[in-house]
Amino acid sequence: MIEELYKKKYYVYKHYIDGNLFYIGKGTGTRALDFLSRNKSWKNKVKGRYGDVEVVIEKSFDDETEALILESELINLNVKNGHLTNMVLRSNYKNILEYEKQTKEIIAKKINSIDKSYLNRQLTASEKRDLCEELNIINDRGNHKRWTSVKIDLKKLGYKIKDETIRIDGKQMRVSTIIPPEDN
Repeated sequence: MIEELYKKKYYVYKHYIDGNLFYIGKGTGTRALDFLSRNKSWKNKVKGRYGDVEVVIEKSFDDETEALILESELINLNVKNGHLTNMVLRSNYKNILEYEKQTKEIIAKKINSIDKSYLNRQLTASEKRDLCEELNIINDRGNHKRWTSVKIDLKKLGYKIKDETIRIDGKQMRVSTIIPPEDN
């Protein structure tokens, strides 16, 4: 099992105790074996019986998005049984479903449909926030992706981002210019 943790960068794992599934997670490195940094519900379920926790690596991935999708699918299949200790995920069940729907293709389609008024001009922090909200790309916590994550998605799709500090009304501000693939 240990070698499975390092085959690829990300993996989805399950925790069982007494043969019962009680936790589903996504991890890297030895996260699946880290029993000390768990939520209160997880610890209450285990009651110090760390040696009795069975760890099963469901599947390994190079891409974090694929791991998150499988994790949310497995949680969706098991959340109704009431035994999962994934407190944050259970409380954000609706957000997980939304995140799961967002394949790379959907994200690419959203980004490639950016309102042209955002392109080839300097964007202030508030304009970048507006753009993130308009794109409506949801992260795994159910929130809009912030500029730093959207910027990575843009670069993956061939957009160039020019960041610079300029003076606006006598104040220094950090601005970004999005240059579409056909213009760079």
